[in-house]
Amino acid sequence: MRDALRRRVLLAAAAAALAGCGSMKDISLNPLNWFGRSPPPPPAPLATIANPVQAKLLWQASVGKAGRGYFVPAVVGDAVYAADGDGNVVRLDAASGK
Repeated sequence: MRDALRRRVLLAAAAAALAGCGSMKDISLNPLNWFGRSPPPPPAPLATIANPVQAKLLWQASVGKAGRGYFVPAVVGDAVYAADGDGNVVRLDAASGK
């Protein structure tokens, strides 16, 4: 008897949930719009660069494996300091990479 009642309640809940799916077309999936906010204005178009400069790789260096970390080198004066996942820190000349 209890299982039959539980099935009927679950069936009624499922039917109510599915009936509500038909009215989802007016609801935004963007959480910022859930509370009556309007969408932000579109970004302004980018200006055209008259004389673009091509970037060129001057040097690169490998200081070891990062493991699970993500390391960003630090530039101080004419030196670049970099570290690996084991804690080793190296100083490289910013101009030559050596």
